[in-house]
Amino acid sequence: MKQILFSLFLIATTAHAQQQGSSLSPFNPGITPYINSISAYNRDKNTVLSSPYVKNLMIMFRWSDLEPAPGDFKFDETIGRILRDTKEVGKGFSFMIWVGPNSPEWIYDNGVPLVTVTGGNESLKYPYYFSPKYREFF
Repeated sequence: MKQILFSLFLIATTAHAQQQGSSLSPFNPGITPYINSISAYNRDKNTVLSSPYVKNLMIMFRWSDLEPAPGDFKFDETIGRILRDTKEVGKGFSFMIWVGPNSPEWIYDNGVPLVTVTGGNESLKYPYYFSPKYREFF
């Protein structure tokens, strides 16, 4: 009996939520798209920011995009711009910074040893994480 009542409750609340349009509720909390680069954000910006189903954005940044030269940080042009965009439309924003093969080339020019990892059909470059020079830059 409890299962039947609970099922009826879910059906009733779902039907009510559908009548209300796309408003968020405990049954439709919104989605958080995973956007894997600043260029993908630039391409899909209008779609994700205007969607009533998107609650937050999760964007991956490459270290090489955030610091293209030693000490030359591009935070305002990247993270800051997206913070302003999401705040303007009332959406949340989280991010990750990819390192490893997304590290800037200048770290290798400044003494960080390069480790090449091969597998399958590709070869990736990684910094040697135990290098004191890497820890200095990271």
